[in-house]
Amino acid sequence: MEAWYPGEQGGIAIADVLSGTTNPAGRLPITFYASTKDLPPFDDYSMSGRTYRYYAGTPLWGFGYGLSYSTFQWTNLKLSSASIKAGDTILVDADVENTSDRAGDAVSELYLTPPAAPTSPRLALVGFDRLTLAPHAKQHVHLIVNPRALSTVDAKGVRAVRAGDYVFHLGGSQPSDAADGSVSAGFKVRGNEELPR
Repeated sequence: MEAWYPGEQGGIAIADVLSGTTNPAGRLPITFYASTKDLPPFDDYSMSGRTYRYYAGTPLWGFGYGLSYSTFQWTNLKLSSASIKAGDTILVDADVENTSDRAGDAVSELYLTPPAAPTSPRLALVGFDRLTLAPHAKQHVHLIVNPRALSTVDAKGVRAVRAGDYVFHLGGSQPSDAADGSVSAGFKVRGNEELPR
C-alpha cells in the first residue's frame, strides 16, 4: 500500500483500508518502473520510453493502477459513430457492473490508441468517470471526447487531429493482454484538422 503523505490521521486511514473497513478506489497518477534500467538515459530529452504514454515495457505498477475489494466488468461499449471527420467530437457509452458481493467505486478509465507516428503516444488517457456501485449493480458510463483529446503533436510542434484508425479502451486500468474486465472499440478519423496551441 502506498500512503504518500497521509497526515496525522494517516495511521487510522491505512488501518481502515487494510482491515477492510474502507474499500479503496484510488488510482496511481504516475508510473512505477521495475528498474531504473527501464528508463532511457537522461541525456536524451525525447519522450520515447518515458511515462505510460510512450513506455512499451511492463511497469511494476502502471499509471492508472489501483486496488479494490470489489471487482468490475465493462460491457456494451458503443461509440456515437464508427467514422468521424477530423475536428468532430465523439461520444463513448458503456455499462459497468460490480461483479462482487461488496459495494465499491468503479473508476472507468478511457484510453486512446492513435495511429502510429514518430511522435504519437502509445496510449493516452482521454476520459474517466467514478461511480459507486452496490453489489452486482450495473450503471451506464457516458464520456465525451473532444478534438483536443484526439489530437497529437508532430515533430514541428503542430497539434492536429490526423486521419487514421484509432482505438478506445475502457476499463479500470491501462489496457493489457490480461482478462481485466475492459472493452475496446475502433473508429476512423477522416481528414486532418489543425488545432490552436
